[in-house]
Amino acid sequence: MDAHSLHSKDDTRDHAEAHSLRLVEADDRFAERLTALAAHWLDFLSASGRAAEATVRSYECDLRQFIERLRAEGHSLVPDEITPADIVGFRDGNPRWKPATVRRKLAALSSWFDWLVEHGDLEVNPAAAVSGPDLHGQQSSHVTPDDAIAMLLECRDDRERAIFMTFWCAGLRYGELRALRLDDLDLSRNELRVHGKGGHVAAVPVLSDLRPYLVRWLEARPDVEHDYLFTSRTGAPMYDTCARRLFTRLIRHAGLAGKGYTPHSLRHGCATALYEAGVDLGTVARFLRHRDLSTVNRYVHASTGRIRQEIEDRLGSHDADGLSALKAAQTETLIDRIADRVAHKLMPQVARALPGG
Repeated sequence: MDAHSLHSKDDTRDHAEAHSLRLVEADDRFAERLTALAAHWLDFLSASGRAAEATVRSYECDLRQFIERLRAEGHSLVPDEITPADIVGFRDGNPRWKPATVRRKLAALSSWFDWLVEHGDLEVNPAAAVSGPDLHGQQSSHVTPDDAIAMLLECRDDRERAIFMTFWCAGLRYGELRALRLDDLDLSRNELRVHGKGGHVAAVPVLSDLRPYLVRWLEARPDVEHDYLFTSRTGAPMYDTCARRLFTRLIRHAGLAGKGYTPHSLRHGCATALYEAGVDLGTVARFLRHRDLSTVNRYVHASTGRIRQEIEDRLGSHDADGLSALKAAQTETLIDRIADRVAHKLMPQVARALPGG
């Protein structure tokens, strides 16, 4: 990857934007050097396995947009002359970006600048003191069990059902699902070996609701030359948009358009269902392979009933008298603070919704 080939494949609306950028002019040596430094860092991330390829592609888009903004506004493209004000201007430069997107872009810049400092191309990290938007209370969309049933019923064959249920019952990211090989599935131990972000490998339990769908898929899987667990409809390895197209069709046919669901919403729904069934957040975090509990906490949508039960448990009672130590108004305030996280019950009802499921 050289400076002239720095490209973008972001999965947001920035994707089309970034492809239209003409970053380096032939006579612009400062832009060319800065772009080369960005490309070298991205090559380092890819070669070292420090980040998943999808993350590298997103960072590629972020750096490209940042450098283009510097050029468009006439700011210096000399690394040592980039200021925190430049970072702030980039952070606040697009009102369409969601808080999580902005935080990722700042993380990309800060990591890049740290690398430049380490390699002597920069004295201090100008992004170190720039804070991102607060994610506290931000709720991501999550597929509810009722909606999961509706989507599952729209699957046309064993392949689609196995893909959908692996998302729903194992909480996988799309890249993790695509990367699964046949020998990553061990039905004798009911485990999936998942290759996650940054090259991390983890054993994920195959829940009893998922196992029969995987067994049926293995029986129906075509005899193909590759060893990927899941295939496209033609039998080839799954390509980038396979799951998104399937998900979009299921959403449309199930009458769920307009709910803001994305494939990642299944992962959020999985986390919520596990928590609502009584699994503690630490176990949910380990199941989803998150090292930061706050990440899971952000997209677990707990029901009022679960919150009330936890309050009663903490007070050492399971009846109304157990709340007597708290004033009624304080109790309701505590419940209402989290009650907008709506969830239902765990996965078994999904399997029971299908004939013979």
